[in-house]
Amino acid sequence: MVLPFVMMAVLLMLSHFTSQPYCSMTTRRGTCVLPFTSTNGLPDSEVNATFFPSSSILTSFCAAKAVTERLSSIARTSAMLSALFTFACRGGWLYTIEGVRDNPAWRTYPAWRTYRYAGRKCEKKIADEETAQRIIAALEGESIKYETYFKLIIATGMRRGECCGLKWCDIDWEQRSIHICRNAVKVTDEEIFVKEPKTRAGDRYVYFSSEMESLLREYRQECAYITETYDQRELTADDFLFRRQGAQLPMTPTTFTYRFKLILKKNGLPQELNVHSLRHTAASLMIAGGTDVATVAGILGHSQPSTTLDIYTHAFDKNKKAASAGLQGMLEI
Repeated sequence: MVLPFVMMAVLLMLSHFTSQPYCSMTTRRGTCVLPFTSTNGLPDSEVNATFFPSSSILTSFCAAKAVTERLSSIARTSAMLSALFTFACRGGWLYTIEGVRDNPAWRTYPAWRTYRYAGRKCEKKIADEETAQRIIAALEGESIKYETYFKLIIATGMRRGECCGLKWCDIDWEQRSIHICRNAVKVTDEEIFVKEPKTRAGDRYVYFSSEMESLLREYRQECAYITETYDQRELTADDFLFRRQGAQLPMTPTTFTYRFKLILKKNGLPQELNVHSLRHTAASLMIAGGTDVATVAGILGHSQPSTTLDIYTHAFDKNKKAASAGLQGMLEI
């Protein structure tokens, strides 16, 4: 009885990773033909499927295929699992302890269905050069910890979790480089933890100026004093730059998110900006300054330059105008 369910699971996964327009299979229940379409309609009634003798069991698979073409990886996996469990429930192979047919994937429906369709992208919150200068000026009136943190993100374009995950051993003072090799993550109701970057491109080196070096050295002296005074020990290379006092844990990224909002409000800066806006701002200013896309992608930790192009298309407006003016001037048109 389990064989049709297993075979259908294999069939669905194969169709997910191939470009076949349809698949067919014969089981004890009959022959199924699945013309997987990319229709926008998600209900069973709008998905073309033929199954003998029961089409209702498999229509969810066609619907799942149509949905997964437009979902994120998390939602795609959930849709696939939901389709598989639906097939098991309707086939009489999956029951709860109470003997009720129940799809466990349905219970998490509100949690994963938070996707946005492709093409409906939120506008990036980016500060222009003048606003960026005002932010930098405002940071100089804050404590050296927050000044260092936010200036590092502006200067290097790293993510807030990556900045929280930095250790003193990651800094090469001679080369003025920082090795970004970990990310601090905080999940609700759980302790903060540190993990490796999710992609190979995320493990990278970024570089800082002599002015940033002076700020970092001054901040290290401050950290050494605090560690000796309150923790009764010396600062080590394995300590986090932004460490939670009295613990060997990094500070929570949301702490800096909250502080940044206070800084914006206190200095009359645009309230729609956030910490991640500093990363977007760094990337946009680099592109507007003429830095090639591959270099910017490497600094940001993007696996493909196409990702950078897709996110920061607006930053090329200045370059497009210059290119158009150069072409028309050369052709005298």
